[in-house]
Amino acid sequence: MPEARQHDKSLQLYAVAEPLFERYGFRKTTVEEICRAAGVSKRTFYELFRDKADLLTQMLVHMASEAALGWRDALDPGQPTVEKILSYLDGYEAFGREHPAFSKCMHEFEDNNCNVEFENHPSVQAMRDALAGVLAEGVASGELRPLDPATLVWIIDSLLDSMYYMFPQMTGRPSAFEDPVLASELRAFIIHGIRNPDHDPVRRTR
Repeated sequence: MPEARQHDKSLQLYAVAEPLFERYGFRKTTVEEICRAAGVSKRTFYELFRDKADLLTQMLVHMASEAALGWRDALDPGQPTVEKILSYLDGYEAFGREHPAFSKCMHEFEDNNCNVEFENHPSVQAMRDALAGVLAEGVASGELRPLDPATLVWIIDSLLDSMYYMFPQMTGRPSAFEDPVLASELRAFIIHGIRNPDHDPVRRTR
């Protein structure tokens, strides 16, 4: 299948799979239902994806990387680093609210191979690189603590994933999507952890 047509068919399947996953969950949604809604054959589906789990993984990679790189491209270079990080946190929450299917599927989805594939995907690495670049600028300017940007990316994203997606399973309590106090405390915790308390922007610009 030509690459352009392959891309278009993948987007077509993403578009119909997401509302099905949101309505029925990962386990109850079948490949047959996805193909029927998209108007494609199962043969076409399996030319693009190994299975339903691979579809979900590739769909999340596509949508999350587009959102993260869109955040990077919209940044104001003159904006303080902390404000850029706050906009990243805003974008993370907004993405989850706009795509509730991922939250629903994450509680059902257990495929270590797909998880590893997601973590190592070049588009996901580009997302990390975008955030790491902003953090590196903040460290260099003294606005952030002198910490390793690549490590900070893993810490920030792990905290966000845990509190927005895994917290209900671990505690039985509402996630940061449902609990605004938890979301606010999480943001404050992250910013307090990375901000350099000794940074003086007035003195730095003299």
